[in-house]
Amino acid sequence: MDILDNLTASILSQPLPPFLCEFLASITENDAMFPNNHLTPFEIKRLEFTHYATTKNMTDGKSKMLIGSHLLLRILLCDIIMRPWEVLPELKNKKFESNRIRNLLSVASIMYHALMEIFNKDNRLLTENQKFIEPNGRLKPIKKLIMATDDDVLGDLGDGKSLTESNMNNDIAGGFYSRQYVKDFIENHRVLYKDIRESMENIIECMYQQIHRVYIESVTMKRELFGFGKEDPVVRRFQL
Repeated sequence: MDILDNLTASILSQPLPPFLCEFLASITENDAMFPNNHLTPFEIKRLEFTHYATTKNMTDGKSKMLIGSHLLLRILLCDIIMRPWEVLPELKNKKFESNRIRNLLSVASIMYHALMEIFNKDNRLLTENQKFIEPNGRLKPIKKLIMATDDDVLGDLGDGKSLTESNMNNDIAGGFYSRQYVKDFIENHRVLYKDIRESMENIIECMYQQIHRVYIESVTMKRELFGFGKEDPVVRRFQL
């Protein structure tokens, strides 16, 4: 829990870097256009698209899913927790034994399943969400799932059967322990698991508020630039 508590405190005490807020604001609201091979099938099949393959009907839940998948899943879980030797200079030349990697994988897997509960809570599977788009214009997902661990690491662990064999529509990443494998921990530590999930929800909410504010300011500035002014009803709706 310390890592989540410290992360929450850090986000509350200082704003996210402006360039990061601007980037995430550009991909987590309506009219976002993604390059091919960027989003996972899980993400794509929970978004709605226009005929031009831009996002529409973005809800808080969809925006938070994209924020959480980019910052918590890709960076916190897969890079920082599972590969600390790649991001922390003091650990660059330090050898990690298999037991330590198992411990990291256990922590990351529990956080991953809590994160998936958050994503699934407000985002249902949309199987035909690109049917209005010409086949050549449809958004293509990444060809391989985001992986928590590399193949050579999985082989060294000897736990291949217990690691998630992910369904690309139902899992956003692979290489974590399956829900079944960590079931005993979740059931025996329900209060702790609930705290982990709520901490992750709070982190996402804090980041969403900052990023959404940047988006509102951008929309307001553009509408004023084109002569709509602050009294425009669309601007007022964003400011409520």
